Amino acid sequence: MLALPAVFAAYSYMEYRFFSRWVVLHKAEIAEKHPRIWQYMEGIGHRTSFVYKVSAIEQWGLVCLCVICTFYFKYNLIWLPAFMASFFFVGVHLTLWSIVSRYVPIIVAGIATFGYCLWAFRLSLKHFSPVHIALCFVGGVMLTLLNLRLIHRLARFVEKRYTPQRGAVIHTATDADRELQTSVNHTGFNYIHFPLVCIAPLPYVLPDSEWYVFTSRHGAEQALLHGAALHGHRIAVIGPSSAAPLRQAGIEPDFVGSGQPAAVFAEELRQRIPRDTSVALLLGDLAPDTLERGLIGHAAVERTNVYQSRPPANPDAATLAAIADNRCAVILLYSPSAVANLEKLTPLTPSMRLFGVGTSTAEAIRQRGIEPVATAPCVDKAAINAELLSVLESLTTS
Repeated sequence: MLALPAVFAAYSYMEYRFFSRWVVLHKAEIAEKHPRIWQYMEGIGHRTSFVYKVSAIEQWGLVCLCVICTFYFKYNLIWLPAFMASFFFVGVHLTLWSIVSRYVPIIVAGIATFGYCLWAFRLSLKHFSPVHIALCFVGGVMLTLLNLRLIHRLARFVEKRYTPQRGAVIHTATDADRELQTSVNHTGFNYIHFPLVCIAPLPYVLPDSEWYVFTSRHGAEQALLHGAALHGHRIAVIGPSSAAPLRQAGIEPDFVGSGQPAAVFAEELRQRIPRDTSVALLLGDLAPDTLERGLIGHAAVERTNVYQSRPPANPDAATLAAIADNRCAVILLYSPSAVANLEKLTPLTPSMRLFGVGTSTAEAIRQRGIEPVATAPCVDKAAINAELLSVLESLTTS
């Protein structure tokens, strides 16, 4: 009986330290292959470190209280429900591991804990009747589930009201990202969606060129307004993210680049497009002329601005003040336009932790005398997520 608090404490620490981060890193694969299991695991990803700590400490305290009361009142049926509930949850985690068929960091601790549970269960069979064991199992599991629900709510309330915030991760993409929010919240930081690029269509006439070239999904979305005119023309996009709107509309690009900066994309196009071919670049108004200059001399290039990138008309004052006062953990920037628009809203300083998504974005940050705290080579959610977690962990331990 005395071993239960120590075994439970060791297992809870391993779960808190490793399991939740593993869930965040592998959520895409788990959600695709095992959607029902992911519905359970998704709740784990939304819990912050503070909630984990409070939950684990409170549960461990209840186990200790059960053991103390067992010896004080000399009534072993107080210990049995706590033990059966622990046995159940370790078994659930081992079952998840066998179904997911992927290494789980807590599996070693889980097997060791399960071994103790089997040993203790054998002893229980000698001292308790099957009816007592069954009733204590059902009662222990039900009370534990109820307790978990209550303590999670209490921990979130205490965290929100009394715990000082570590800072916020400012996500400046056009659309909010719930998966990213899950990862950020788990680490104990706030997630704030603060779009820096507002897209407005520009009046234009679609050129009658052999090739249409897009360097962003916004350009492709605006061109789809002229969808009938796209058919019969060759289409090239800088990378998979730019191709997504076209594919959703049933149009497969003839060439998809590697997602590298415009200079590299220009070289890729020179190898793909024959000389003296007419090429229309359908871009945003803030896009640099790198691609145009890279194709001059090889193709007949005509640039058409199909959309306008503007700063937000009414940015959130509190978020903007936090950025200006350098009270943010990390600011994720997804394009040179986002960097330029942020600079219009507040002066950029070297102490700001700016995360550049894409090499062109990172270069735009460096041009302003700031070294990015991290970069991701392309718009790859998994890569961005992993790099961001690494940055936040370094801030937590520093």
